[in-house]
Amino acid sequence: MNFNHYIVFDFETDGVDPYTCQPTQLAAVAINGRTLDIYDNDIFDSLIRPDDMSKVSDEVLAFTHIDREKLEQAPSKSEVFNNFQVYISRYSRNNTKYGRPIPAGYNIKGYDMTIIDRLCQEFNK
Repeated sequence: MNFNHYIVFDFETDGVDPYTCQPTQLAAVAINGRTLDIYDNDIFDSLIRPDDMSKVSDEVLAFTHIDREKLEQAPSKSEVFNNFQVYISRYSRNNTKYGRPIPAGYNIKGYDMTIIDRLCQEFNK
């Protein structure tokens, strides 16, 4: 039986290439690994201020329904990623890699996990 929790997460970005896009939002929800119940009262959701706002097109903002002004005032990528790590750590069973939550989501293998890997490298995590 699985005792690990799941973290279902998704990025919104300013492009389609996971190796070069800028994340603009990160949202996640935790799921109990034994009951598959969602922890409704503990949802992670944050806009992310891009490093270069000039690269964020109006078309992307219309598609993702993100307001440019709110995005300019959003927390930095570093701050959001640190907060996301704290969120994930609440669902770790122990301090080993075997107790970590299981990442889940639509297209995470080909897209979102690539962004996570980039952020880990960028912030030495």
